[in-house]
Amino acid sequence: MTYSAHLKRLIGISTLLRLIIAGGTLLGTDEVYYFFYAEHLQWNYFDHPPGVAILIRLSTLNNLLTSEIFVRLGSVVCAAINTWLIFKITSRLHHERAGWLAALLYTASLYASIICGIFILPDSPQSVFWMLSLLLMQEIFFPTSPKVNFRNHFLLLGLCIGAAIMCKVHGVFLWGGAGLYILLFDRKWLKNPWLYVSAIVTAIVISPILIWNIQNDFITYRFHSERIEMGNHRLRWDTIGTEIAGEIFYNNPLAVICTWIGCIAWARSRQLRSSGKLKWILCMGLPIIVVLWVLSLKNPVLPHWSGPGYMTLLIAAAIWWSEKRKSGVPILIRIAVILVLVISIGGLLAINFYPGTLGSKKSENLGSDDFTLDMYGWNALKPTMDSLYHADLNKHWIRENPFLLTNKWFPASHLDYYVARPLNWHLVATGPLDEIHHYDWLNKYRGYNPTGEDAYVIIPSNFKYDALKSFNGHYQAMDTAMIMPQYRSGAHVRNFYILRVHGYQ
Repeated sequence: MTYSAHLKRLIGISTLLRLIIAGGTLLGTDEVYYFFYAEHLQWNYFDHPPGVAILIRLSTLNNLLTSEIFVRLGSVVCAAINTWLIFKITSRLHHERAGWLAALLYTASLYASIICGIFILPDSPQSVFWMLSLLLMQEIFFPTSPKVNFRNHFLLLGLCIGAAIMCKVHGVFLWGGAGLYILLFDRKWLKNPWLYVSAIVTAIVISPILIWNIQNDFITYRFHSERIEMGNHRLRWDTIGTEIAGEIFYNNPLAVICTWIGCIAWARSRQLRSSGKLKWILCMGLPIIVVLWVLSLKNPVLPHWSGPGYMTLLIAAAIWWSEKRKSGVPILIRIAVILVLVISIGGLLAINFYPGTLGSKKSENLGSDDFTLDMYGWNALKPTMDSLYHADLNKHWIRENPFLLTNKWFPASHLDYYVARPLNWHLVATGPLDEIHHYDWLNKYRGYNPTGEDAYVIIPSNFKYDALKSFNGHYQAMDTAMIMPQYRSGAHVRNFYILRVHGYQ
């Protein structure tokens, strides 16, 4: 069987597994928030550029099919495309067996296979444009044919890097890596005018981000800059330790070991490194990782931010392993693939059937810090709220057509998707901009005036807050409607505190 046939089988099986997980769990905190990006398309959003919103619009057929599997379908398709792309890039750089090992390593990566291969995140569409950019650069710097049209390749490269940035600003590292490689190892490209035209194309593609931020007081950059503080002099070894540990787990510990062994061994091999290909791959993969390590010395950094860097280094690792072992698949890569399969199936079972909570067992914040609850049980609220509303209406305890009131983007998005939308209710998020994020825009787009109306407030015990304090002065009266306990496999995992708000001001 050819390696291309192996690849097709790998893509088919992994895609089927991803679809099962995508349809078998509820949307997570970030995913359900991004779903509401797609409700009103913008050139930029409070947190991110619009790539993920456009992908959701496409996968849901313009918000026609809005179940979990269709919201996530774009990510599953992106993972399938990327598996083919990394095979193609590595095959052209070395040979098809190296490409096959790269595809296996990609599938073994938790970041590539699950985090942005199942869950709908800005990383999902960005990963495709990242890999397309690498494919174009590979053909420019190491052409496989003497008839390469460098003009067209550079124009497409500028377009792809611009699209990557329009998904997530981390895409700028593509130009950073390319520039680093050219300056250090291949300066002849500085004389090629199409290099600069390509950069101009990127600037044009991403200009809507700048225009939107000018119109909105640079809120995106102010928000993210407040998350990064480099002025203090104290080094935080706890945060860099957490970052590195997170990177190892998010990218699959065994896949990370394969990657670093391959890259370091290749760097020490005169025969392999002489072509300059390793230098290019390291320039494309290492900068984002190193920059995040530096930032994590002063700030908490999310481990998946470095995902594109590790995704790139897989190419170098695959080439080395293909030379290290001339036939078959190295045992370490085999086990890495099995590990990601076990984690995938184990995660699906834990989310839906784990008997209890992985988080706090205390009654006042039951379930807090249990990530599995982000994707469990929210759909049970809809029938409960429907029954409660009709019972309250019959007793004249609430007026017709109440709305949902909340004070933060999470759990606002879960309540919006799993309660407000199916019941055809409005949801209003009120509070500071850094707490409600995109809901500041959604409140305006939806044009709903809640003044004088009655509302329900739903407070999960794992995201508990003081409603009296949060909504102080914004209501005539507030009382407790009920406490809804939630169970998983017979064990108590969370409470939903449901309040009535009368005469919202």
